[in-house]
Amino acid sequence: MAISTTQSPEHPRLHGAVSDRDGVSFCVWAPLVKSLALELDDRPPLPMERDADGWFSLRLPASEAPEGTLYGFRLPDGRLLPDPASRFQPGTVHERSQLVRTDFAFAHDSFPGTSLEDMVIQEIHVGTFTPKGTLDAASEELPRLAELGINAVELMPLAAFDGERGWGYDGVQPFAVHRTYGGPAALARFTDAAHALGISVLLDVVYNHFGPSGCYEACFGPWFSANQKTPWGKAIDYRQRPVRDFIIQNALFWLRTFHLDGLRLDAVHAVCDDSPVHILSELSEAVRRSGPTRPGALPPVLIGESHLNDRKFVLPVQEGGHGLDSQWSDDFHHAVHALMTGEKAGYYADYGTLNHVLRTLRDGQTYTGQHSDLWNGPHGTPTDGLSGRHFVAFLQNHDQTGNRPLGERLSSLVPPPRLKLAAAALILSPFVPLLFMGEEWAESAPFLYFTDFPDEALGRAVTDGRRREFRQAGWTGRMHGPQEKASFFSSKIHPERRHEWPGREIWDWYRSLIAVRRSFRHFAAGQVGAPPMGDITVRDEDGILTVERAIDGRRTVLLLNFSRSGGTAFVNEGNWDVLADSHFPRAAKEKNTHTDSAHPLCTLNVDFPGSEIQLEPFQALFIVENAIKST
Repeated sequence: MAISTTQSPEHPRLHGAVSDRDGVSFCVWAPLVKSLALELDDRPPLPMERDADGWFSLRLPASEAPEGTLYGFRLPDGRLLPDPASRFQPGTVHERSQLVRTDFAFAHDSFPGTSLEDMVIQEIHVGTFTPKGTLDAASEELPRLAELGINAVELMPLAAFDGERGWGYDGVQPFAVHRTYGGPAALARFTDAAHALGISVLLDVVYNHFGPSGCYEACFGPWFSANQKTPWGKAIDYRQRPVRDFIIQNALFWLRTFHLDGLRLDAVHAVCDDSPVHILSELSEAVRRSGPTRPGALPPVLIGESHLNDRKFVLPVQEGGHGLDSQWSDDFHHAVHALMTGEKAGYYADYGTLNHVLRTLRDGQTYTGQHSDLWNGPHGTPTDGLSGRHFVAFLQNHDQTGNRPLGERLSSLVPPPRLKLAAAALILSPFVPLLFMGEEWAESAPFLYFTDFPDEALGRAVTDGRRREFRQAGWTGRMHGPQEKASFFSSKIHPERRHEWPGREIWDWYRSLIAVRRSFRHFAAGQVGAPPMGDITVRDEDGILTVERAIDGRRTVLLLNFSRSGGTAFVNEGNWDVLADSHFPRAAKEKNTHTDSAHPLCTLNVDFPGSEIQLEPFQALFIVENAIKST
């Protein structure tokens, strides 16, 4: 028998089907409909109680709604729709939702997590990370990441979307783990396996729009803005209190249910909200108040993706910001990529010189208010007072690779010496480094944009839209169709290639760089951009960038020769240990020796200031003051 329930107005209603020891409470915000009925399996519909604010609720004893029960909401027009806050969709996103348990047991909750400034992150797309494309299969590959030195993984979105294959940014049921990945229990197992190896888990979430197929929120209530839109569809209307609560509850659900260590918020510049308190600010404060996701753990981190170069995203809420912990630095990628490849199309037109890389290494982003041709005016805000942990840097990611017509990785565009130079610039930068799955062995498979919309008209529209975008950018060659199965299957990575050339050389280099970074206690910079450039000095000497700074109280110098010819760099007097040399691993391999690059390769004795160091083309060298010999 149904038991109606009401909730205190002081506490927001919980969206969806929420179970406890005694029963299940079903709650959906549907102010646009006059009546709503709950249907469980094939049983007769149960009328739900409506309040004055348009909330429909019903509570059932546990015996009437056991785990595994299929349910949906019957509208007055006869349509049976899934729960917008469904925890699992065993079928498509158009079919009924399923009641599942989410009170998972974790064997490795003693893992405290990794602090943001100590993270070396790898971004993973679950579907292409392994041949099986599931979270359980991905769990089996985690020891490989631990061997590399990765201590945090960032999963591309897992929220349920229409079709079997996709990037995940067109999710329509934000609380449900996509069925092809294994469902919610598989995510809990993945997190537990990662924590057992000392790896934190971050999840990519999308709060700027919902996907175009299977999005039934608008059938229930005014979820979308009438006068705002995003590049991907209607903007979510955050002026509605239930909508704000839905998103905040979603963030806390992912973090607390699966004991995650943080979230990456997609395209925060496209989260439209003109409310007195921006939804991002309210969300970040809610996450702070919620605290660690397990006893003894570090607070979860929030990382935003934005192309605005705007400091407001990482400034504390009390200072008028949105309170995120860090944001992606597209500028780092654009500056290094354009210099390495010579590409000038699209947004690369704003980059391409060594000075762009210098400014990024010094300030965290290339544009801090200077004129941009792409933006047709000043772009970015100053980074004074921000720290290295406020910037996540990368050479590749799903967007920068997958939004190319042929999905080429950097390894298909430049030879191994340049790859190794770029890797040193990233991993030994003062920022938080992020690797894209497979780059650590120069994966040659592309990463393409792929979809699997069952609606053929929608599939054609997506494909035609991509073609138009590439034509406008000047691309006239062939493009892989997003709906083609081959676009998905050819994007799967091949870890076995790390045992072949050049995979082995690149793998060894990445592993040695990460070992060097992790051998320091505080590698991320303290202050970036604070005059006079904080504790970081970057200078250009005839094509060689010299990055000088103190780490753990010791002087360090990173030398990056971006020129096609040899060059000369100058360092101050002292005894310097060489911890990384991009030209050393090959010699070590020829001698059949193994070197742990966290220990010195050799020592340089510099007797007077301004002594010369000769570098070969595209050589990277990292040296640190020898504390023992200098005393």
